[in-house]
Amino acid sequence: MNAAVYTAYFELACLTRTQYKTWEHLSSGKTLKETATCMNVSYRTAQNYLYALCDKLEVDQGNRADLTQLALAQHVVENKFVVTTW
Repeated sequence: MNAAVYTAYFELACLTRTQYKTWEHLSSGKTLKETATCMNVSYRTAQNYLYALCDKLEVDQGNRADLTQLALAQHVVENKFVVTTW
């Protein structure tokens, strides 16, 4: 098990509802501005949720790929991408 996934598994219980929703929106492909609009908060507030989320999950704030990978591993979002071979 990846160390980040292992750590996050135990940290999920510590997330607030707003941090979890922020994670859900961002991991599904929305920008931070779109996330703020969906949550009816300011951009700066959404940014603060993101900083707290990354701090709790021990993920680099600038690395959305790790945040999304962790969300997929923890089933926060579903993998909706279908890979086909021709």
